[in-house]
Amino acid sequence: MSLWLERLSREFSEAESSQIQAEIFNLKGLQVELESLSTERLQEGLIRMAPYRLKYSGNLRHGRVETWQQANSYIAEKIQTNQAPTWQDILNLNALLTNQVKSEIRTKPVYLGPFEACPPEELTSSLQYFENHILQNKDQLHPLIATALCQYWLVSLHPFEDGNGRTSVVLSDWLLGLHGYLPMSFDTKIDGLIATLSNDRVSATPGNAVIKLITNVQRSYRLVLNDA
Repeated sequence: MSLWLERLSREFSEAESSQIQAEIFNLKGLQVELESLSTERLQEGLIRMAPYRLKYSGNLRHGRVETWQQANSYIAEKIQTNQAPTWQDILNLNALLTNQVKSEIRTKPVYLGPFEACPPEELTSSLQYFENHILQNKDQLHPLIATALCQYWLVSLHPFEDGNGRTSVVLSDWLLGLHGYLPMSFDTKIDGLIATLSNDRVSATPGNAVIKLITNVQRSYRLVLNDA
C-alpha cells in the first residue's frame, strides 16, 4: 500500500470515535425536532439555510452558482430514484461544476496552498482503491461516516484539475440525501477544509473529516430550526 493510501486509511482514534458517536446522537435529536415543524416553518427554514450551503466555495465567481445549481439538479434526480453514485457520476458532477463537456483525471501536480495533494503517479491506483473499497463499500458503515470518508478521500486525492472541493461536497450531499439527511451548511470556507496533504501537521485525519461533516450537517438542522 502506498504512503498516501496508508494515510487516508488511518483508523479513528479512541477520542475521535467517542466524539463521532456523541455527534451522531446529537444529530438524531435535531432530526426529531425537525420532524415536528409545520410545512410552512420547514420551507422558511430551508430558505434560511440555502445561502450557507455555498459558503465553502468562497468567492462564487465565474458562474459557480449556475454550475452548482446544475449539479444539484443532477443529484436531485438521482436521490428521487434512490440511485447511489458511481465513479462515472463523480466525473459527470465535476464536468458540470467546472462547465466542461467531459472531466479528465489530472496529469500534473496540484497544490493546496504550499502543500502537494496526491501526486499524479499515484492517482490511478489510489482512485481504484477509492472506488472499490470506499465508494462501493459505503453501505457497510453508518451513512454519515461513509459519506464523510467519500468526501475525505475524494478531496484529498484531488483527482481533477479544478472543482475537487465542490465535487466532493455535492457528492456528500447526494449521499446524505439518499439517507434522509439535510445537506451540509458552512459558516466559512474553513468549515469545508478536510483534506490530507503532504504535510501531516496541517492535515486532517479520517476521524477529523467525519466530525467536521457531522458538524456541518448539524448546522443545517439548526439553521432550519432557527437555532443556529
